[in-house]
Amino acid sequence: MSNCSRPHACCSRPEPPTAQVREVPVRRWPHPIPCAETEPTDAVLRAIRCELALQSRLLSELCCELTTANDLLEQIVENTAPAKTQE
Repeated sequence: MSNCSRPHACCSRPEPPTAQVREVPVRRWPHPIPCAETEPTDAVLRAIRCELALQSRLLSELCCELTTANDLLEQIVENTAPAKTQE
């Protein structure tokens, strides 16, 4: 066996591409200013509860209206479907 100081062709690293690769610039967004670790006040919590209650009520009304609309659409489909003739 011969000891060779040159690396074999299978072990050599491939040549880097000759064309220059242009990297996309990275945009760094500033982090928000850290605020002090404080507990929300009762007024803030009350406002949040009121907003959540309002959103829940609106969602409930919307769900009710969608159910009514779905029922009406089903009636329209039933009324406009061609009558099956009995043979």
